[in-house]
Amino acid sequence: MENQIIISNYLISKLNDLETALYKKGYFGFKESSREYIDKIYDVMYDIPNKKSRKSKDKKLGEFYITYRSNKNTMYCILFSNKGNRYVIEDVITNHEKQYARIMGS
Repeated sequence: MENQIIISNYLISKLNDLETALYKKGYFGFKESSREYIDKIYDVMYDIPNKKSRKSKDKKLGEFYITYRSNKNTMYCILFSNKGNRYVIEDVITNHEKQYARIMGS
């Protein structure tokens, strides 16, 4: 049976806002570059079944997570639940956010 990846509406909205913020704050000079940055996060999410996941230390934020390093300063924790071949991606938190330590158990 094929894997099913479901991304929460909350997360889609959050990533759309991040794309806009990255461009407006000048992290990227072109909207296209900001879009490509977010697309890489989506690519990682759709590849979750092939990645080694870990149990989150704070189940309220998500049952499991994988990490994705986008650059030398930013690490993403992609939080999801999993039942069989169904992956529900609930949130993405960076190492710049307070919740990051709660996921990693630091």
